[in-house]
Amino acid sequence: MFIHLHQARELVTWFLVAVALSPLALCFASTTSGESVELAKVSGQLKLSGRPLGDVCLCLDRGDEHCAFGWLQEDGSFLLSNMRWYDGGAEPGQYSVHMYTGQGGPPFPEKYRDPRTSGLVLDVESGWNEFRIDLP
Repeated sequence: MFIHLHQARELVTWFLVAVALSPLALCFASTTSGESVELAKVSGQLKLSGRPLGDVCLCLDRGDEHCAFGWLQEDGSFLLSNMRWYDGGAEPGQYSVHMYTGQGGPPFPEKYRDPRTSGLVLDVESGWNEFRIDLP
């Protein structure tokens, strides 16, 4: 099994091009938009009328965009994930808050289902944010 000289040169050329371009490809793959995004950890506990509310999804919105979410545990605790990266929390900034649940979920006032009527606003800062939310 012999390789002709021109075939060997062609294979070597393709190999060298692939090796030369691979670092460049890794650079482009590691950046999404050229901006670094700093996500802040967001956790806390939510209570309704003094009792923990569980099996509910807590959402942070900016304008009409859902930015972060997290499911409330039985004790009302939560840890939010980012909608784009599904990790890390939320970008620092001010958010409108709303909640939703599936059928059979715990009842809560209807106004908390819409970020425009909930009256809930969270200011997320860099680092770790721990919120205690007590709803009447």
